[in-house]
Amino acid sequence: IGGDGDAFVEIGEDWSLTVPLTNVGGAGATAISGVLTSSTPGVVILNGVSAYPDLANGPLSTLAGGATASNTTPFSFTTSSAVPCGATLSFTLTVTYTGGIASPQAFNFSVVTGAPGTPVTFSFTGPPVAIPDGADLSGSNPGAPVVASLPVAAVVGNIYDIDLRIDGATCSTTGGSTTVGIDHTFVNDLELTLIGPGGSPTALAVNNTDGSGNNFCQTLLDDESAGANIQTVVSANAPFTGSFTPNAALSAFDGINPNGTWQLQAQDFFSQDIGSIRAFSVIITPAVCDAPALTSNVTATKAVTGGTLTEGGTVIYTITLTNTGTGTQPDNAGNEFTDTLPAGLTFAAVPPGGAAPAPTATSGTISGAGVNPVTWNGSIPPGGTVTLVITANIQAGTGGQTILNQGTVSSDANRDFTNETSTPSDNPGGAPNDATPITVAGGAVIQEIPTLSEIGLALLVLMLSAAAVLMLRRRTQNT
Repeated sequence: IGGDGDAFVEIGEDWSLTVPLTNVGGAGATAISGVLTSSTPGVVILNGVSAYPDLANGPLSTLAGGATASNTTPFSFTTSSAVPCGATLSFTLTVTYTGGIASPQAFNFSVVTGAPGTPVTFSFTGPPVAIPDGADLSGSNPGAPVVASLPVAAVVGNIYDIDLRIDGATCSTTGGSTTVGIDHTFVNDLELTLIGPGGSPTALAVNNTDGSGNNFCQTLLDDESAGANIQTVVSANAPFTGSFTPNAALSAFDGINPNGTWQLQAQDFFSQDIGSIRAFSVIITPAVCDAPALTSNVTATKAVTGGTLTEGGTVIYTITLTNTGTGTQPDNAGNEFTDTLPAGLTFAAVPPGGAAPAPTATSGTISGAGVNPVTWNGSIPPGGTVTLVITANIQAGTGGQTILNQGTVSSDANRDFTNETSTPSDNPGGAPNDATPITVAGGAVIQEIPTLSEIGLALLVLMLSAAAVLMLRRRTQNT
């Protein structure tokens, strides 16, 4: 989502995950939902919930043939600076569904961080270390283990990959040869264990391999080797020159600090054959995390997009939150947007007893109907937008008034997973960061009934009395 664009997960980058699911059961699965979590400290889940399409069932007799589908919304995550470069991130996808009897199901997977740096080789240069012989041929009374120590220093970055190489200048199967990496007749006697700085972790690289030949010379043990596993060699392969995968994966050392004293431990489990550790190396590829730091930059515009704008009527605001930063605005603790209605506006139901208007949001979580202030929580990817719609009621007595309303964005500009930046919403087309106004139209105009003073009323009475006398005289004359 955000980072330097290469194929390696680096600290501070935002990554999306697509996790396919296959139905291998005998019943169809519907209403499928996945929740992504991580047990690794410093991993921040940006979007951890997604639905899946329904999956038809597969045949009961095999593990193949069922429908496969991916999450409809990408999962996404990032890491804080507390995660060391080269660390392995552990995730769990918990899937719930309808159908069958095994819901929920949990699936564990991991992601290694860092890009591979330049390999650095550290070689043992000490005197030969004799390997004590086993006490008998039972295999249950081995000789005492011995170690050859190898100091490692000045490596920048944790381990992305490590290989163990048993060296040697000139390879042969001669017993007691001084030019091989480990001279030992019948190497099946030996267990070879690589031990990390401080005694942990360890990896049993060679475990009494079946090869009964003599000596190890120029033997590379590499998890990614295209060669055979070292446990499959035979006597004819002696002195076992070439590239092999180890008995136990050396990835146990991935993500640790390589600096310190390493040890190659050798132990002989059977009598009659002896030898020494003479030359070996560890080849360390450090993890490199050099992606530029990401930022989020969330702004809000707030426009009047509807309503009657009259006393007792409504106003509709549309708020658009936009992230123009290079990284996702996380859903941090607290609210990412807050809007407190000013005097003159209310969420109270109109008419009384009716339903209070409820705000809406295109993603994230927004406060419920009738709640003031309106609050929104959620994440916004770089280049992404979220639209909020708030409907408020205009109180009586506000006709002719101009009401200003402005919300506040709380964002994490430096991506330390705390919303430390506060930015007011902006009215489009106005000055920067200005409030959004409405001018309320008045209600119906009440016409004033004219009135007379006391003198006016007296004159009106006299005029009416005179008119009555005049009309009475006319009637008398006509009779």
